[in-house]
Amino acid sequence: MADIISEMDNMTDDEIRMQIALIDNVNIPNAVKETGHRLINVLADVANAFTESIGIKNSIDYEIKKVSDLVRDDTLKYKAVDRTQLKKMLWDRLCLMTPAIPKDEDNQKRTFEIVSKSIIDEAASVYMINKFMSPAHKIEEISIRYNNAFLSNIMSQLRNLDALQKKEYAEQIGRRLGMASMDVKRQVQKTLMPEKFNGEGIIDALKKQRSTAKLEAVIKLLGFEAFKTPEAEIKTFYQALKSMTRISKMQAVRYVWKISRSGDRKFYAPVDLMPSYIPADEKAAADEAEKEYMLMCQQVDKAGKELDRCIKDEENKLSRLNDITEKYEAATSKYDEIQGEFQKLEDVKDDYIKNRKTEDESKRYYADVNETKRELDRNREDCEKKKKKLHDIEREYEESKRKTEEKRENASNLENIVKEQTLSRAKALKLKWCAFFFKFTFEDEVFESAVRQFNREELRNIEETLKEAHDSATMLAVGDEGQIKAYTGGKRTAVISYEEHRITGIGCM
Repeated sequence: MADIISEMDNMTDDEIRMQIALIDNVNIPNAVKETGHRLINVLADVANAFTESIGIKNSIDYEIKKVSDLVRDDTLKYKAVDRTQLKKMLWDRLCLMTPAIPKDEDNQKRTFEIVSKSIIDEAASVYMINKFMSPAHKIEEISIRYNNAFLSNIMSQLRNLDALQKKEYAEQIGRRLGMASMDVKRQVQKTLMPEKFNGEGIIDALKKQRSTAKLEAVIKLLGFEAFKTPEAEIKTFYQALKSMTRISKMQAVRYVWKISRSGDRKFYAPVDLMPSYIPADEKAAADEAEKEYMLMCQQVDKAGKELDRCIKDEENKLSRLNDITEKYEAATSKYDEIQGEFQKLEDVKDDYIKNRKTEDESKRYYADVNETKRELDRNREDCEKKKKKLHDIEREYEESKRKTEEKRENASNLENIVKEQTLSRAKALKLKWCAFFFKFTFEDEVFESAVRQFNREELRNIEETLKEAHDSATMLAVGDEGQIKAYTGGKRTAVISYEEHRITGIGCM
């Protein structure tokens, strides 16, 4: 359950003040004011690239200091505001980040979860995180991405300090170091091994690092107050403009990041608690059994497709057979008709042989005889061709029927084998899911569909989403009305259908 609104309770008053101040002051108008209208959105990067191309090394940068001063001023201003009012102020601002969401006055938990999902989705879109990933895992991904960018900007600060800036920065770090316990000081010393154990020495040691790992460790030891974090955060916000990201989305990102680090809890359930998790010592055997089952399922699918092709071929041949039969019957009927006409001519032949008819009548008669005989021969030949074609198609049709029956029997045998295993696996999954997701009820076909379509790893990912839905006050905290789309770990997406707390179906999109 990813209720990041209720988690506001784990933020300190100063953290809430900072979040409000950042939301109120880190925006496009202030960015433009700071730069004297020289920079708007991505123009800073364009300008810098151009100046470097013509040999000018001095780059134009956002005047972060002015915005950071505004942030610090507001943070101090809110010192007089009590915690209840601070939370209300932050809640009002968070609501503005989301689409219009109807508030449920009777169920605050439901409202918080729906708003949480909306904020998380907004933040996830900044980093193009898979939109079907569970909210809890989106939080984790968002936090990692923002934290990396934020730490990189602190490192950039440290590496680009002039002498005066370094002195001021060293004093700030030194003050936090002086306030630290002896144990913390020892850990800082062990982590960095600075040449001088003071603010300047810590800066020098950090500047030598190729990654941000030790910087993050020092921040955990000395706190964010040891570093110029507002400037680094503001720069992280404005950097998002390069990809045309709205500042409001970055505000959502920052809130998610802060919430994820305000308490010790993880929003997502551990992998080893999921029903489909298999211990390491059982994994090899389980993988082999699943491989065999999936292979059999593939064979069933293949056999089914082959059967479909045979049925289609049989239908096509039957259609051809019916067509040529109709044509053969028509040709035969035509032949019989012409043969009847010819026989009529034969019946009166003696009258013409014995000169009982005039010369003109005899000429017409023999012309009719010749023409009818030619037509009779043509039709006889046509009938013979159609008869041969009919016999050929009859043989092809009978062969097609034989193949179809053979494929049907093979598909049926494979399906029976797989069905037995599917029922066994579905039964096992039913026992796990009904016990683990005890608030849900399930249609029986859900389990068969699940084991047939998804492997164990995919089911485990699906279970993470189901777990979040299960522990939420509303299914809308995870999905849409009547449907939840779940990330499976790959390119496929599971679609879970539900009615209230009854799971009615599962499939693939």
